[in-house]
Amino acid sequence: MKNIRVLHVIDQLRIGGAQKLLVTFVKEAQRRSMPVEIVCLRRENPNLVISELEKYNAVITYLPAGKLLDPGRFWRLLNYIRHSQADLVQTHLTYANILGSTAAYLAGLPSAATLHLAGPDRRYSRLREQLETFCIRFFCRLAIAVGPETARQQASRLGSKKISVVLNAVELPPPVSAARIQEVRKELGINPDSRVFISVGRFSIVKAFHVLIEAFAAYHKQDPNSALLLVGDGKMRADWEQLAEDLGVSGDVLFTGLRDDVPDLLAASDLYVCSSTVEGTPLAVMEAISAGLPVVATNVGDLPVLIDPGFGILVEPDDSEAIVDAAALILKDTDGRQNMADAARVYASAHFSSGAWMDTLLAVYQIVLGRGRSE
Repeated sequence: MKNIRVLHVIDQLRIGGAQKLLVTFVKEAQRRSMPVEIVCLRRENPNLVISELEKYNAVITYLPAGKLLDPGRFWRLLNYIRHSQADLVQTHLTYANILGSTAAYLAGLPSAATLHLAGPDRRYSRLREQLETFCIRFFCRLAIAVGPETARQQASRLGSKKISVVLNAVELPPPVSAARIQEVRKELGINPDSRVFISVGRFSIVKAFHVLIEAFAAYHKQDPNSALLLVGDGKMRADWEQLAEDLGVSGDVLFTGLRDDVPDLLAASDLYVCSSTVEGTPLAVMEAISAGLPVVATNVGDLPVLIDPGFGILVEPDDSEAIVDAAALILKDTDGRQNMADAARVYASAHFSSGAWMDTLLAVYQIVLGRGRSE
């Protein structure tokens, strides 16, 4: 069977879960000698995501415009798809699900829309959500959800549209030496024996880092030898920096910005915390589990699918006190924390394989192309 040629359409290529998943796809595609084309709907400055995609030979085309329904941009996208050698189109995020699925339909190519969140994207209006719903329902062959809860919560708006669940994947990180861990801590100004919290993600309101900062400030009162790493960037950064200052922990809450050494930062930490109010199947949490970190996470989206009691604790969203209690329970037990770390790595190895993920995705593509079973 010949390799399937996939054209991915995505809103933007700044770092995020959908973008990391695209990097994983490109790596797996190169291993299988599959060509990959990507259309990005905005112009991007060089960044870590783009450098990774280009490293693995993805062909990237940018089609920016000043507004969603820009006729010129839509015509360029339609023309691009018509003249591509792709067998199918896979779209990611709201704008791409709208424009990419419509253009693929008009070009006569089958498409699949990817659902990355277990709920509406709060950055967009209700009208835009309805437009996305219409395009997925009537222009796509099927939708791909990144987890079972994501599929369940999205099903009501998609009517009879088939949703295939393809759980996200990450590559297992190589071991990080003790010397490198101490080097990272020294670089960040963290004591070798400090308890270190970490969270990774874009600085948007749904990540609720304000709740995490409040929880850390409360924990810090009982354990001053502690630090919090917030890895990423975004529009909420200034607000959250101010909150850390207002709570008197600005010296111990480190805003690292975007980093290309996240595996090292995870290895140098003791506990991963996900405080999100909305999630799909977050790759950042999967990466933390793969790195052997115990996890405290909110009970939203597909996080209950990812978090096993052997290495993590679920709390309700917007509950800083619950985060403090869960963190204290994990961090006070050194031997137990090591057992959780071992359990996390074993779980990740069994459940997060990028090769198995790609095999599942390829089977879904056969359904999109009308060659596979859709039961």
